[in-house]
Amino acid sequence: MGNLPLALNELVGRDREIAYLEGLFESSRLLTLTGFGGVGKTRLALELAQRMQPKMGDGAWWISLAPIREESAVVHAVAAGVEAAPLPAQDVLAAVLDAFAGRGAVIVFDNCEHHISECRRIVQHILDACPNVSVIATSQSPLNVASEQLVAINPLSSGTGASSAHAPAVALFVSLAKSASNAFELTEANFDAVVKICRALDGLPLAIELAASRVRSMTPEQIVSRLSNRLRLLDSGQMLQSDRHRSMRETLEWSYGLLSPDLQRVFDQLAVFAGDFDLNAARNVLIGVDSSSGSVESVLGHLVDQSMLSVVKRLAFGDRYNLAETFREFGHSHLAFSGALGEAQRRCAQHWLNLTHDARGGIKGADEATWRHVVDTEVNHLRESHAYFVRTGDVDSALAMSINLYEYAFFGLRSEFHDWVSNALKMSAAPASAHWPEATAVAALLAWSRGQWDEASVYMDTLDAIYDPQVSSGRYLVEFSRGLIAAFRGRMEHQAEQYQRCLAIALEAGDEFRTALITGQLAFALNFVSNADATEVAERAVALAEPRGNGSALSTALWSLGTTLISSDPTKALKLFERSESVARLAGSALNANSAASSAITVRVPTSSPAHELEVLRDQWTHWRKSGDNPVHWHVFRRLIFALLRAEDFVSVAVALGAEQSAKLRLPRAVGEERRAAAALEKLTEVLGASDAADLLDYGAQLDATELDAYMAQAVEKTLVTLHARELALPDGRFSR
Repeated sequence: MGNLPLALNELVGRDREIAYLEGLFESSRLLTLTGFGGVGKTRLALELAQRMQPKMGDGAWWISLAPIREESAVVHAVAAGVEAAPLPAQDVLAAVLDAFAGRGAVIVFDNCEHHISECRRIVQHILDACPNVSVIATSQSPLNVASEQLVAINPLSSGTGASSAHAPAVALFVSLAKSASNAFELTEANFDAVVKICRALDGLPLAIELAASRVRSMTPEQIVSRLSNRLRLLDSGQMLQSDRHRSMRETLEWSYGLLSPDLQRVFDQLAVFAGDFDLNAARNVLIGVDSSSGSVESVLGHLVDQSMLSVVKRLAFGDRYNLAETFREFGHSHLAFSGALGEAQRRCAQHWLNLTHDARGGIKGADEATWRHVVDTEVNHLRESHAYFVRTGDVDSALAMSINLYEYAFFGLRSEFHDWVSNALKMSAAPASAHWPEATAVAALLAWSRGQWDEASVYMDTLDAIYDPQVSSGRYLVEFSRGLIAAFRGRMEHQAEQYQRCLAIALEAGDEFRTALITGQLAFALNFVSNADATEVAERAVALAEPRGNGSALSTALWSLGTTLISSDPTKALKLFERSESVARLAGSALNANSAASSAITVRVPTSSPAHELEVLRDQWTHWRKSGDNPVHWHVFRRLIFALLRAEDFVSVAVALGAEQSAKLRLPRAVGEERRAAAALEKLTEVLGASDAADLLDYGAQLDATELDAYMAQAVEKTLVTLHARELALPDGRFSR
């Protein structure tokens, strides 16, 4: 379990360090590997995490902070890295802590120096709240967290005299030189030159890698001669950290100087990428290079050959490249000095904006899962580009990117994107943008999916006050958001009316995806107002969605058809729910998968024992609330209330029902659920008395999400103990109804 990246090369010359770190790991929950750029902190941290992973029950997790430019994005990067999603109205960091409470894991925070204060805050909370989690951090400066064990990572030794033959720095040079050229061998003739190279570079692994790559075109003696023109051959024992910085910089300058002017310009421009990138991204961002894929690939290949660029992933559809963080800073400074930084950043941001436009179309088609993976892969670039648009005042692009990512975020339950559109809407020029109405609707829908219901209502009230359908754009999402929010305000008839408007808009535009999708959603809304046409509309939705092959549209249609058949044909309804969940999961549509799975429970559990029903619902509720799917969380929560009622835990039912009824926005109740809720209230009054029942309902209404979560977990476990004891007391496996 975990997400550790693969190590692309063997760790050479660090046996003592890794053994020492393994020993420290057993006694310290926070190891911070410190040292300057190029000394090898990241590679050591990866090796340590890989070795510790088998000892941690819940795996090892990797958080790369090098691509993160905005401090506010750090906690989102952490949550995404450890696959944590917030509960309703829950802070993102709280979701991370909740995900690892009681779990045993190691989390690596790589390159903390860019956001040291925020890393300190997050790591401190993790250590305090998650006693079985250990942290490995890499940073050029300490985090200054209590109990932090600092380990300074030093350059590799080049040895003295005869010991140089077995020195770690020399071993690394030889290993890298052999990778660069099969013809390279360490001989008596070149041994002294290799040692001089390693000493001149003060054993810095990144600098040694640059020098070793030159054996393709130079002998070690020639490399020494070239280096001597740029480096002072300082005594390794006297080298200060500032000198080592200069040593790394000078080595990089030397290697950069060996590139042609055209390759230098390409290298500098690559510094604008926030992490690894593919050939297509380079082709669209680079200036001064033939834009054909073959030409760009050749240029990148030259930089790889010179060890100025790394291939970090070799995939069937192409390689992905990356600049080391030290190299990225180096190229970035060149761009800034030359005045070319702004244009390079603009071209880069525009490329990622264009990609979101393509992704939106792709997510609506048969390749939904593929395009979701594309957005997942490029999220660091998209985050940086959106922040760039906000920072530079490009409100149209910031809003457009937010709208383009709506289907990805809404159906995929990606909570971070709510903050993106929210930040864009705060720009002073936002209300004047043609994208404003649609972006506001997106903000309302994403706030709803996060359980931030007050905020969703504010966005809708703003739309209602200003939106003019005769002149404004984005009509479909505006009308859809009105319908969805109306349902959670108890106005189901209005939801159906709004979805009829959306269907007309989609048909008028010839939008097959939205036509199929909204037809399924309309069937669900009609079913909740006891409309006899609901099944027919749902069947039409399936017929529209099947040939298109889109997972979100088809799973919606299948799920909606199932909801119309629960009473009349539960066997068929269950099959529809199961197929809907399967289709949605394959497409990456988490919202629909959760909804279908929840509905399947409705069909399955009535034939179960009270204990089994409660166990199934407990497990589903735990899963959905941690997935970040707040509406389905409430859907399962309601079924949990009825299961507790069946088990005769009347006090817990009263508290839970009070919490459910107090929600300002909630999943709509079907006619049958309204009857069950009314019957539950009547039963509570009969058993507990009107006064006590009212007090318990009020108590539940005052609980926040975290308090309710804790209360229900305890109540369910207590009731299960009682039910299991009752079942054991009965003969023949019978259970009490």
